[in-house]
Amino acid sequence: MRKIFLISLFLLSLSSCGDRTSPERQEAMNLLDQARDYQSKEAFTEALACLDSALLIAPTDTLILREELNLRRAVQIDEARKKLISSQEIFNNLQEEAVKLKKNFSYVYSTYYENEPYFQHPRFEFLERRRLSHLRFRLDTLGHVQISSVYVGSRPLKHDAVCLRHGQESFKMSPVPFDKALNYRYCISGTYWEIVNYRSLDNELFSRFVKNHNPKSLTLEFLRDDKVIRQSRIGHRTMDAIRKSLELADCLYRQDSVLKEESKYARRFIRLNKED
Repeated sequence: MRKIFLISLFLLSLSSCGDRTSPERQEAMNLLDQARDYQSKEAFTEALACLDSALLIAPTDTLILREELNLRRAVQIDEARKKLISSQEIFNNLQEEAVKLKKNFSYVYSTYYENEPYFQHPRFEFLERRRLSHLRFRLDTLGHVQISSVYVGSRPLKHDAVCLRHGQESFKMSPVPFDKALNYRYCISGTYWEIVNYRSLDNELFSRFVKNHNPKSLTLEFLRDDKVIRQSRIGHRTMDAIRKSLELADCLYRQDSVLKEESKYARRFIRLNKED
């Protein structure tokens, strides 16, 4: 058995040390040289593509395999290093932008979920203190937006959705299923409060609706069983608060995405360097 293994190993070494001027090996070596050139220009995607092509041309050539493996690792280390530096610069810029935007917001803890702090524009706090019906925006530290319709009145409305209108355009929001935690109704000293929260997908679609139409004001229609039971106006001051909320949410979301990307390349960089 040992003799068979030694013979096989000898034949393999002969095949790998064959004609060094074979067309396949020469073409593969040219691709490796191209990959080195791309690496020096920090064109890492093109460099890796050349390495993949070299493997396809000479898949059993041990010399090519060894050169390709070492070069691929070097390219990946350089790529990870560049991504880390770039991600850190982007993150720092976003962090500076977020600090400026946060100055316009309150950072508070929910009455019902003490471990879930959120950002809220003072305009929405003003509307609640004045007991005015409105569309409320809150966002967490990762930029996820929670939109809620808030009705305040002298009699119960029992609304289950809202529709937003701007000229001929309209956008209906779909609420999460009714429960006493997310959607709730109560009465304090003869004043009825109703709060309905909306699905995260609708929150994203509403953000696009605002960005596409850029309205100065909106008509807020409270619905029950798809019928309009009350209308309210979202004025320019509240629209300004909504835009600022969406702007901060976008900044925080991009900041979190960059941080995840940075962590991914940091792990890759550490893993590749451990392979020495």
